[in-house]
Amino acid sequence: MRPGQVTSFFVVAITLITFAFAAPRGSAPVRAQPAGLPARVAFIHAAPLAGDSLVTVALGSGPDVVVASRSFGGTLDYLDVGAGPLQVRFYAGALSADELAAATPLLDTSVTLEAGKDYTLAAAGAANGFPLEALLLPNTPGRPAVGAAELRVVHLAPFATGAGATAIDVIEEDLDAIPGLLNLRFGEASAFLTFPTGSPLDVRLVPSGQPGAAPLLNPPPLTLTDGESLTLFAIGGANGRELQLLPVTTPPRAQVALRIVHGAPFAEGSAAVNVLLNGTRVISNVVFGAVPTLQLDEGDYTLALELPGDPPTEVASARRLMVRERTYTALARGGASGAPVLLEIIEEPLPGGLPGESGLVVITHAAPFATGSASRVEVRDFRGQLVAPGPLTYGERVEIPLAPGTYDLRLTTVGGGQTLIDVPPFLLTPGAVVSVYATGDGENQPVGSVVFADAVRYTAHLPLVGR
Repeated sequence: MRPGQVTSFFVVAITLITFAFAAPRGSAPVRAQPAGLPARVAFIHAAPLAGDSLVTVALGSGPDVVVASRSFGGTLDYLDVGAGPLQVRFYAGALSADELAAATPLLDTSVTLEAGKDYTLAAAGAANGFPLEALLLPNTPGRPAVGAAELRVVHLAPFATGAGATAIDVIEEDLDAIPGLLNLRFGEASAFLTFPTGSPLDVRLVPSGQPGAAPLLNPPPLTLTDGESLTLFAIGGANGRELQLLPVTTPPRAQVALRIVHGAPFAEGSAAVNVLLNGTRVISNVVFGAVPTLQLDEGDYTLALELPGDPPTEVASARRLMVRERTYTALARGGASGAPVLLEIIEEPLPGGLPGESGLVVITHAAPFATGSASRVEVRDFRGQLVAPGPLTYGERVEIPLAPGTYDLRLTTVGGGQTLIDVPPFLLTPGAVVSVYATGDGENQPVGSVVFADAVRYTAHLPLVGR
C-alpha cells in the first residue's frame, strides 16, 4: 500500500475485521510542514583528523544539548531537534556535557534546520587544505516501490589538494557509467537514484573521466534491500585513514494512521461522500458505515468531505497537525435531527500510561437520532450497571479507565429502561485503548457502533429502540 492509498470496509451486520496499520511504500502525499514538527538530525564523523580521531559533537546548547563521542567513521542515529538555528561544536577527545565549558572546540558554528525535514550532519575536511567543517546534508529519499531501492553517494574524502583533484566517478564494475554518479567532488552529494533489488550492485570509484584507470576503490558488491534508502559515504584517504565507502541506511519517518469513520446519516441509501486531502480528492464514493484508512507522512492536513455531483459540493472540513506514530480518526457525523454535517479529526489516546493494569475505553456519541437533552444516553454493562459516571449528549466523548477483561456494553436511555445500541463485545487488555463510535439516526441510516479494539475493528448497525 502506498501513502495515500486506501483500505476500505463497509459492513451492515456484526463483523470482525483485522485492522492493521502497516507502513506502506510509494510516493508521499501532498503535505505541508508546519513549525510544530521537529527536524531530525543524524551525524557522521568523516573528518580524517591527524592523530587520535576521536571527537565529541555537541548539538544545541543549554540543558537540551546533545553530547556524543565518535571515532572516525562513527555515526549517530536520528535525533529530534527543534527547527531553526542549531549550534554545532566539535571537540577533540571524549568529553561529557559537564566538561564542555572548560574545553576549546575545534569548530563552533551553526546550521539552520527546517521543520519536518531530515538531515545528516557530517564532520568533514581537516586534511589536504580542506578546513574542518560541519556539512549539513538534506536527506530526501522517497519511499521506493516494491522491488527497488534508492542509493546516493556523498563525497567526503579529502584525498587530494583542491576540489578538482578529488573528482571521482562511481561506475559499474564493467566500466559502464552510472548517470548521476559522475564527477563528484569533495563535499558534493548525488541525488537518490533508484536501483532494482534482487542482484548485487558492483561498483568501483575511479578518477573522474578515466573509467579505465586503476580504481581508487573497488569495494565488494552491494546487496540492496527491498525498499531501502542507502547512502554511501566516501571517506578517508588522508592522514593515514584509508579510503573507504561507508554505507548508512536512511530510515524513513514512521507514518500517521488516519482512519475515516463515515457516520453522517444525512441521506438514505449510500449517503456517499468524496474525501479530499489538502484539496486533492483521495477517495471517491465513501458510503455510510465505511471506514477507509489512509497512511500519511506526518504534517499539517486539511481533510474535506464533498457530495458527488457536477460540480461536487463541499459539506464539511477539518484541519489538524498529525504527528508520526499516532493514530487519528476523522469522524463525519450529523446531518439529521437538525444537526449539521461536521468533520472532526480526533487524536486517539496512546496505549499505556494508565494506573495499574487498567485499559481505557473511549466512547463518542455521534448518533444524531436527536439533539440536546433528548439525545442523552448512558453507558451500561450487560447487567445494566452504569460504566460511565453520567449521560452522554450527542457530540460528547468520554474516557473510561477500566480493569482488563471482556466487556459487553450498551448505550441506553437515561435510567437504563431501554437499550438503544448494543455494542459488540470486546477484550480490553492492560494498557490498551478501545474506541467506540455510536453512529446513525434510525431513519436515514441505522444506528450502531464502530469499535476499534487494538488491531481489530467491529461494526454493528442495529434497529433503534425506544425513541
